[in-house]
Amino acid sequence: MDLTTQQVKNVPNKTGVGGFKEHPENRNNGGRYPRKESTTYWYNTFMSMSVKEFNDWEYNNPEDTRTMASDLAYSRFRKAKNDFREYQDIINRVEGTPIHTAVVKEDKIDGIEVRIVESHEDIERLEELRSLEKLYGDNRDY
Repeated sequence: MDLTTQQVKNVPNKTGVGGFKEHPENRNNGGRYPRKESTTYWYNTFMSMSVKEFNDWEYNNPEDTRTMASDLAYSRFRKAKNDFREYQDIINRVEGTPIHTAVVKEDKIDGIEVRIVESHEDIERLEELRSLEKLYGDNRDY
């Protein structure tokens, strides 16, 4: 008998004891992890709390009842009050990253130029500047 046939005929649990039948508490019927185990869920929860509720949260939720996601999110929110980078990361996670438009123009002589612009007016201004540069030359000092 070859190796594949042996693997197919091998039944790992011949008695059928164990698994979710005997331990239904280990089953996840929805197929997704619980929402309270998500960092984003806790970011949104903390964002919607009043300052007093947020300050009391740590005392009202002892360590043995908190999930790691809630505890990590809480500590990041605490840090975000004094650290702009933390604040920025949280806002980007909750609100989404701001949209940046990239203008990519390729010129066979100069190569590729990439500029990040904030709005459509910036794109129009860039095109205007390019046309002026063509007329009068590039006066930038490098």
